[in-house]
Amino acid sequence: MLFDLENCMSFKLATIFGALLIVSTTSAFAQSEETKARVKAQIEAAAGAKRATASAANKQDSKQVARDKSVVDAKADAAKGKVDKASAAMGWIYGPEHAGAKGEQLKQQVNSIADEQKAKIAADAARRAAQRNAAAEKQVQNLVDSAKGLKSQIPAKKGEFGLQPGSSSLHVRTYGTAK
Repeated sequence: MLFDLENCMSFKLATIFGALLIVSTTSAFAQSEETKARVKAQIEAAAGAKRATASAANKQDSKQVARDKSVVDAKADAAKGKVDKASAAMGWIYGPEHAGAKGEQLKQQVNSIADEQKAKIAADAARRAAQRNAAAEKQVQNLVDSAKGLKSQIPAKKGEFGLQPGSSSLHVRTYGTAK
């Protein structure tokens, strides 16, 4: 009878120990999955912030481009007004048709110069936006590479070289067994 009781107790202890082992393994697995999900979310948030910063700078640059284009248009309009006054003043010397034709030719030149300046402003803004976006994507890629590099340094077994988690965001390089 005592023998059966011991077998029964050891069976119960083995069952409880096995259940605890399964729970602790599942808990460790859940924690590692939780940690992976948290780190992934942090990386995605940082990447989103980098992209948002570039996007905000591009929007600000677009507003500046619109202001610059309006300044070019205002200068072109002022130059056209001067050409109109000059062609009206020269009309009595060269004749109104000739002075008017020359004035229209000068206005077309002013328009083409203004269009070239506006195209240059737009091209410069597009180049700066592309550079900002490329820089943001490079920073995101560097962040991902850095996270992968840190992950590869975390040892799978105790006693390996690499990084050991010290807290939520601090890792300490270890050389040998963990203490």
